[in-house]
Amino acid sequence: MKRFMLIGRNISYSLSPKIHADIINRRNLDAEYGIVDIPNIEQLLPFLKDNEDIAGLNITVPYKEAVIPFLDVLSETAASIGSVNCIKVLRNPLKLVGYNTDMSSFESVLMSHKGSSHQGAVILGTGGAAKSVAYALQKKGIPYLFVSRFIGGSDKCLDSGVCESRNNKVEVQTISYEGLFTDYIKLSLRGFNIIINATPCGTLGFGEEVKFPYNALSPDSLMIDLVYNPPQTIFLREGAKRGCITVNGMEMLRLQAQKSWDVFI
Repeated sequence: MKRFMLIGRNISYSLSPKIHADIINRRNLDAEYGIVDIPNIEQLLPFLKDNEDIAGLNITVPYKEAVIPFLDVLSETAASIGSVNCIKVLRNPLKLVGYNTDMSSFESVLMSHKGSSHQGAVILGTGGAAKSVAYALQKKGIPYLFVSRFIGGSDKCLDSGVCESRNNKVEVQTISYEGLFTDYIKLSLRGFNIIINATPCGTLGFGEEVKFPYNALSPDSLMIDLVYNPPQTIFLREGAKRGCITVNGMEMLRLQAQKSWDVFI
């Protein structure tokens, strides 16, 4: 029997084992799926050498970018995005091939909920998940900006005419949360009413909630949270109170899990 694992840090909340077990049963595979919580990505290769029955991995926070230097090959999509959430493990010799199934899964979720009034996006976060989201938006020619807590608060997201879509090439800016609270009403008036939480904030046990100017929301907003546990985060609850369309991360999780098995087998 081959084993497959989810690798991350502080991920005991994950529902991935149940979802993957369902896929294994439906496909009648001789396999099992579990979780490995490692404090440092440098432990990945020793772990795989000690567990030769592992044939595939999913990668989650905080290692979707950090894992890349340990891989032998990247798919074209994973290389373009700079984020990996799925690894095929080849043996004799050990060889790791990285893929990204997040991007196409998010794209499917986005397009199943996006309406004609949803013209631009605000991505909360700048990590691996955020990069996958941005790549999907760019594919669709949807202008977007990143919001990060790692930059200063003096930026203004409208100063340089950013976030305009020209021939499907999207100019991108990263703003601070201070800039978001200052300028989100202006952005929403320009159609930037798709708000995506691509951070772990709001996850069960994480201890930090999403910072957003909720009072600036309107029923025209589409709020997508990549967090799926709990099913309704404070981020989504605040949106629902204001009549927004709200989508949690479960649909995306199921889709990327299914796509992972297309890689594994």
